[in-house]
Amino acid sequence: MRTINRLHAIVFLGICSLVYVGWVLPTLRVQSRFQKVLSGSRSRLVVFGDSYSDTGVYKVAVPKTNPQANASHPLWTEALCAELLCDSLDNYARSSGSLDFKAHPDALVDTDVVANVTNQNPSNAKFKADFGMQVQRWINSEQQRLNRTAVQERTVFTVFFGISDVWQFVGLEDKEAHEGVRQSIRTLFAQLDVIAQFMRKPIQVVLPHIPDITFLPAFSQQPEGPFPTYQRSAVFLVEKWNTELERAAREFVGGSIHLLSMNKWLLEMLREQQMYTIGIADENGDGKRAPTFTETTNPCLPLPVTGAQYPFDMDDADSNRTEPCTDPSQYLFWDGMHLSSKAHRLLALEAADLVSHNDTFNLNALRKHEQELAEKKDKDKKPGEAEMDSTNSES
Repeated sequence: MRTINRLHAIVFLGICSLVYVGWVLPTLRVQSRFQKVLSGSRSRLVVFGDSYSDTGVYKVAVPKTNPQANASHPLWTEALCAELLCDSLDNYARSSGSLDFKAHPDALVDTDVVANVTNQNPSNAKFKADFGMQVQRWINSEQQRLNRTAVQERTVFTVFFGISDVWQFVGLEDKEAHEGVRQSIRTLFAQLDVIAQFMRKPIQVVLPHIPDITFLPAFSQQPEGPFPTYQRSAVFLVEKWNTELERAAREFVGGSIHLLSMNKWLLEMLREQQMYTIGIADENGDGKRAPTFTETTNPCLPLPVTGAQYPFDMDDADSNRTEPCTDPSQYLFWDGMHLSSKAHRLLALEAADLVSHNDTFNLNALRKHEQELAEKKDKDKKPGEAEMDSTNSES
């Protein structure tokens, strides 16, 4: 009898092991790493953009001083690379190292467009390498790499521009600002076409919306007089940028676009904190649970004292700090312009989910394009080839 009980126990443990391997293990990154080792595949993340993406590690055109020395790591690109188990991260993004994106902008989509709309000199040293320059640097680097060795690997691109671009357009006449946005988005997708043509195969791109910049703590440092005008301009331009981005992304046929709804995510973080503070809840339970971030207005690093913190309550003790916060994990923002490392990690999880589930925003355009190519191929066939295909299909 005791032998039978032992046998039952062994069988039961064996079944539990099978259930764990077949059901629980596939949900873990360990399984993905195991599959990766078995397949022998390599993958990399190629990063284009501004300070939101710039890791501070450079392959080419290394700046004299690192503009990301005070950034809060990991950035979303670094966290995304970890989530996707990529073997390397190639960073071509560039940043200014400044929190004043008006006077010292981060990398723009197209420096010439911004300079033309804002009546500035495009050769001004304050302008960093724009998207076109970043892509050219990447192509040059790729050509050298391919000359050395033929490497087969999966490549995911991240392209995140727009915050500095919109900041430059804020306060302009609506017609000029909107035209600047349209031209910038056209340039962005023209450069995606360049990447796709160089790769000679469909590309995979994580493309975030831009957040409403009026929620960034540094926006409070606009002069008090024209603040309402600047705020209105910024809100409309962010909406314009994201609308144009979606329209162009929906029609892109050079590969898969994984559209990251960063603005929606940011608003959700703000909303859950406000609901919890006020003491109201919705049907999903938001407002009852402790928020992801307890501080969503002031950054961990205090803003420079300018006397222009217009939207905020200056009696708030946190807004009058002169030292960094003691617990950055409770802060949505690291400094006046950037998210905290915890926020970056959460954003990376959203992006990784899009990639792992192949959530393709432009799927209809890709299917239509494939159908058109197939029809064109059939139409271009010689009569003899068409008859041969028909005979083969009948047989």
